[in-house]
Amino acid sequence: MARWKFLLEASAELEVPWAELVELSGQICTFLQDPQDLERFLTFLLKGKHSRYFLQHDEVFRAQVVVHMRRRRYHEACKVLEGLNRYSGKLKEEMVELWNEIHYIKERDRIRRERLSPVQKFRCRKRNPPPASLCPKETKSRNYPSEVQNQLRKFAVEVTAYPNKKQREKLCKETRLKPNQIRNWFVNFRRKKVKERFRGLWDSTSGQ
Repeated sequence: MARWKFLLEASAELEVPWAELVELSGQICTFLQDPQDLERFLTFLLKGKHSRYFLQHDEVFRAQVVVHMRRRRYHEACKVLEGLNRYSGKLKEEMVELWNEIHYIKERDRIRRERLSPVQKFRCRKRNPPPASLCPKETKSRNYPSEVQNQLRKFAVEVTAYPNKKQREKLCKETRLKPNQIRNWFVNFRRKKVKERFRGLWDSTSGQ
């Protein structure tokens, strides 16, 4: 902390803080285990004129979101996530997970349940998609390559539309999709088939 304090004082009159100070601040956020200590440190760190530079460090940004979540300040946490203005891959993926977790918690509170089923989580994500700050245009499309679509469709038709964990893991390796993407694809496939069956039943009865 002595080096951090020295750099903090040395940066007091500067427009841009020392890069080493920003890096050390991120490391401190990682090492602080006590939630209250972390919150006090962040409060001090972000009240000064250099707050925007500190928030450019992934660990400082992540810590700010986590502190809001621990305090059940979900609205504030979402506001922070909406303000993310960079797209470092690992951080973005983690922040999308936190965004989803916030809305899972709110949904559990709303329906007074301890857990959400996979379908409930899927519907929750559909109702509360991540903001543009977490999903740049090139990552928004959910249309997978045609060969992937064909492989999944063939598996659903010829094997099962309800793959178990081992089958999903194998499909993940073969298609290079994430587990939740595989799971969501099969949920959508089954839902589409149900709609088609009902539509066919309706057409046959209405034509009589």
